[in-house]
Amino acid sequence: MARTSVPCACGAEVFYGASSCTSCGEALPRELKLALEERLEASSEEYRVAKAQVFRASFATGILAVSYLGAGALVGGDLGGASTAVLGGVLLVLALVASRAPVPTLVLAIFLGTGTYTLSAVLDPAAFFARFASFGGFASLFGRLALLILQVGGVRGGVMLGKIRKGEVVA
Repeated sequence: MARTSVPCACGAEVFYGASSCTSCGEALPRELKLALEERLEASSEEYRVAKAQVFRASFATGILAVSYLGAGALVGGDLGGASTAVLGGVLLVLALVASRAPVPTLVLAIFLGTGTYTLSAVLDPAAFFARFASFGGFASLFGRLALLILQVGGVRGGVMLGKIRKGEVVA
C-alpha cells in the first residue's frame, strides 16, 4: 500500500511523519500535519481500528476517573475521600492525555486502577471479599475486568499507532 502524503507549497510530496519538506526544507504547518493525519485515517483500516481502541480505553478510563471523583466527594473530607478524589483526578488527566501518548498513559492507568483494587484486597481482605456476596460486588468485579480489557486493547492500539506513525508498519 502507498505511503500517505500531501503536497507541499513547493510541489513536492510530504509523507506522514516528516516534520519538514525534504525538497525545500520548509517546516510543515499544523494544517498539513492535520491533513496527513486525516488522509492516513481515511486510507488505513488498521489505523482507524487502533485509534478507536485508544479512544475506547481513554473513554473508559475517564468514566472510572469520574466514579472515583464522585466517590471521593461522597465520602467527604477524611483521608480516604481525599485520596480517592486525587486518584480520580490523576485518572482523569491520564484519560485526557491518552490520545497523545496512549501507551505510557494507559499503562499507568492500568497500574493505578488494578493497583488500588489489589491494595484494598491486601489491606482488608475480609471487607474486599464481603463485597462479592452481593450482586453489586460481582457487577463491580466484571466492570473492572471489562475496563482492564478495554485498557489493554488501548495499549495494543497505541503500540500499533506508534508503529504506523513511525513507518514501521505501512498503512
